[in-house]
Amino acid sequence: MTRRERSKVKAMQEHTFIPTILCILAGMQTSDASERNASVNITDDAQPVQFSLSGLEPFTLYSVRLSAVTSQGEGNKSPPTGARTSQAAPSDPPADVQINDIAVNNITLSWTPPSQPNGIIRYYIIKHGNDTMSDGNHTAFVLEGLEGNTNYVIQVQGCTAAETPCGPLSPVELVRTKVGAPDRGPEVQTPEDVWLDYRKGLRNVTLQWQALSPTDSNGVLLGYRIRVRDVRTDEVMELTVIDSGAQTYTHTLGNLKLSAYRVDIMAYNGEGESPATSLVIPDRAKKPDPPRDLVAMATSDNNLQLSWQPPAEVGGIETYLILWCELETDVTCLGLEKNMSVAGDELSIKVIDSWRPLTRYRFVVKAVNSAGQSETSNTAAGYVVQGVPSSPPQNVTVQAETSRSLLVKWKPPPLQDRRGIITTYRVYYYVTPTVRGKRTPTAERNASVNITDDAQPVQFSLSGLEPFTLYSVRLSAVTSQGEGNKSPPTGARTSQAAPSDPPADVQINDIAVNNITLSWTPPSQPNGIIRYYIIKHGNDTMSDGNHTAFVLEGLEGNTNYVIQVQGCTAAETPCGPLSPVELVRTKVGAPGIVQNLVARFDPTNGDVSVSWTPPVLKNGRDISYIVSYGRKDLRNDNIAVTTTTQWTNDKLADTCSDGLELFFRVRARTRDPGTGEVFNGPVSTEYLSCDTRPGTSPSSKDIQGLRLALEAKVGIILAVLIACMVGLAALVPSLRKM
Repeated sequence: MTRRERSKVKAMQEHTFIPTILCILAGMQTSDASERNASVNITDDAQPVQFSLSGLEPFTLYSVRLSAVTSQGEGNKSPPTGARTSQAAPSDPPADVQINDIAVNNITLSWTPPSQPNGIIRYYIIKHGNDTMSDGNHTAFVLEGLEGNTNYVIQVQGCTAAETPCGPLSPVELVRTKVGAPDRGPEVQTPEDVWLDYRKGLRNVTLQWQALSPTDSNGVLLGYRIRVRDVRTDEVMELTVIDSGAQTYTHTLGNLKLSAYRVDIMAYNGEGESPATSLVIPDRAKKPDPPRDLVAMATSDNNLQLSWQPPAEVGGIETYLILWCELETDVTCLGLEKNMSVAGDELSIKVIDSWRPLTRYRFVVKAVNSAGQSETSNTAAGYVVQGVPSSPPQNVTVQAETSRSLLVKWKPPPLQDRRGIITTYRVYYYVTPTVRGKRTPTAERNASVNITDDAQPVQFSLSGLEPFTLYSVRLSAVTSQGEGNKSPPTGARTSQAAPSDPPADVQINDIAVNNITLSWTPPSQPNGIIRYYIIKHGNDTMSDGNHTAFVLEGLEGNTNYVIQVQGCTAAETPCGPLSPVELVRTKVGAPGIVQNLVARFDPTNGDVSVSWTPPVLKNGRDISYIVSYGRKDLRNDNIAVTTTTQWTNDKLADTCSDGLELFFRVRARTRDPGTGEVFNGPVSTEYLSCDTRPGTSPSSKDIQGLRLALEAKVGIILAVLIACMVGLAALVPSLRKM
């Protein structure tokens, strides 16, 4: 406001009455709206004014003009100012609700907007039962996920952006969904093996599931259909479980194979099946063990009949695969194998082919189950026509096994020469004659060796033989048509054994005091080469190679000896029996030298005591001792005789003088009780110094010796002292420098 205008207003206030009513004119901005007005009384016309214009329609555009009124009248109206009232909830529900389509799980409906929306319809709410759904401001909707064969109460209401947005619900539409197949399959637990037999290749599997709810049934539930498909073979088994009203259902699939299965379980009613609940029964199958005991036999019509036994452990056999070929060698076929299959419950089959006579065919069988093929069975060889082998076994070797047996090894004749299946080998053997004629040939004997596979090398222990004997061995092969030729002789000698009998003709050739000379002849059955002889006499044994004479030495005279001899070879248990006992007594003779001769003075009384131990060899039973004694310087012998090993004399000390010695000579003496002949042993001598007798003072000679010893000790001590002084003198200059 300009200064001039403010002055004019002030003049008016001074000279004019200001009315207290301000007139507000309002008119709806519609073509047919009539203008209405309202008055607002004020007390201070200098203040801004606000006024709530009520009683208007929601979400409506109004034009407002204002005029001021004084006591003198109403002034001019202001230009129109437009404004719209806020949105409110619709005053009426959506109209003309139509049910356009009814399905099992769906209802399609449409409607027209409310006639008095009181704003912009932002969304519609569709109520069915306790559930509500919304999908923007579209006027059509599909209710999904409904239960089949169920009544639904449906209403619709529109909603604006107002604070309380939604208007009234439309009138109720009662709609029933159609009957249909169940919505889903049942909830199934993990299948469980309740019984499994690998031998039979079968198992029982239990299925368990929860009953389908009425909501998911879409009508009256009739039951459940189960479809079981073998994953490997696509074989299908179907079965039905009738609804019993139970909460949980259990069904066992019996005698299933051990392979994997896909199981589909569907609920069904009068309208159809639910989607399948699928699960997998895991594969438990193991490859079968190979068939056993395969045998091929020729038939009367010149074909081959095969028979076998089923696998030992893992079974469930569906088929058996038979393969055969013509053999070129024991392991190699001439061409590709032929094959055929038979059902798993068959254990025999006649195989028909263009067979050739005297020709070997190899057969094997495999078992087949859901896990695959087994390893091949044992090999069976077959001939439609057999003959006699045209050559003997080959690579024959013979070696010693024990002293009573030989180990014989060989290989079969070449395949083309067998001309049939070899069932037996005959082992012929006889003692080989020696050049010297010590061994004469014996009649040929034989042993039979039965076999089950004529393609394999064979070894055989030929027993019941003589030790250390040279044998010749020959072999032949036998088929069902007869025996073939014998192999050339192969020789070997059995191992050595202990002699069967003792040395013979043991002779005592000479008997002395301490020696016995004897001789003998070897055992008649040495069973090997005599390496040494053992001569036993009492508890002692002696050996000296394989000589047949021996001298026993170091014996005791006049003593009985039991003597035996045995021969020994190189066998593991080498020695044979002992010869008969020879009882021999050695002769009486001079005893040996006495031992440990000692002479001394008794420290208490001065008597001379002499002691000794007997000789090692007494060489007689009656033994005495001769003691010769005296002073060494007089050379006169005194004699004493005793039967003990100790002698004492109380007079000799009196004959002693300083520096003199006594001598003592002792010898043992025996006597032959039969002839009375006396035998003296060698002398043992001992000397005793008179200076050692008790109470004797040292002699001048002893004193001289003591003096010399003392002087030597003093000299040693002086030498040590001088060496120490020289060492100290050498250290003094170095100490001064420090």
